[in-house]
Amino acid sequence: MGDTITGAPLAADPREGVWLGYRNGTLARYRAGRFDVRAELAGSGSVVNLLADPDGSIWAATSKGLVRWKEGTGRILNRRNGLPCDTLYSAIKDDSGSMWLYANCGVIAISAAELERWWKQPDAPVALRVFDGFDGANAGRSPFEPVVSKAPDGRIWFTNDKVLQVVDPRGLNENPLRPPVLIEQIVVDGKHYLPHADSQLPALPQNVQIDYTALSLAVPQKVRFRYKLEGHDEDWQEAETRRQAFYTDLSPRRYRFRVIACNNSGVWNEAGASWSFSVAPAYYQTAWFRLICAGLGAFGLWGLS
Repeated sequence: MGDTITGAPLAADPREGVWLGYRNGTLARYRAGRFDVRAELAGSGSVVNLLADPDGSIWAATSKGLVRWKEGTGRILNRRNGLPCDTLYSAIKDDSGSMWLYANCGVIAISAAELERWWKQPDAPVALRVFDGFDGANAGRSPFEPVVSKAPDGRIWFTNDKVLQVVDPRGLNENPLRPPVLIEQIVVDGKHYLPHADSQLPALPQNVQIDYTALSLAVPQKVRFRYKLEGHDEDWQEAETRRQAFYTDLSPRRYRFRVIACNNSGVWNEAGASWSFSVAPAYYQTAWFRLICAGLGAFGLWGLS
């Protein structure tokens, strides 16, 4: 297996057997005196904690995200999907089926519906809620096992090497207001522009900076952003709390910049804000210049014939 059983995270399979996790990312099930399942998922990282579901799937909190293995299929939920960090210490579900992750950046809550949506669309961003220092969460590794436990009353307890913490999933206040999003300005090679509709940027821009923001009065430090430059980016870019996007050497064409934001409760303004613009071509990037070059080339060949 690559590791000994000693010290490996364990979880009882609700049906039969025991699951084990290893430092090399391997998951294995021991049943009826032998290992009958061996699950290996590239890039999963070291397994720190395991959670077995009644449906037969196994969840693993790893150093590189949250792994789910079900019926021979494995997937990783990580920063690509919107996790604020990938280093996880534990995973547990509350009474509603929501997943609670204890991470090096705080406590992360993901609803059961979002988990199932991610399972069907593994590349899609996931709506989640993060509890960090602004909420009183104290993240860190623990020398004790288990790191997390659910009490009979539904509350979830977390521990590390300093404090013991508790959260009641049923008693959380949620901010339902979607934060309005605004694109403030564009800076191209040191020159400032306002985001007018169908703006045209000068040819050969070396450094394009787009400044944006969102209004949320509850905990403005926890507003998170995603942006995408249509015509350049294939996927949404996770900006987290950064309020600037940067691009270099944009080709001459039309573009549309979109930015969305969520509040401290993870409620997203999916409409966000957008700005359409184009980058002007340099003279040697124009169609007429190419035609002239083609004509001169044809004339030169004619002269040599």
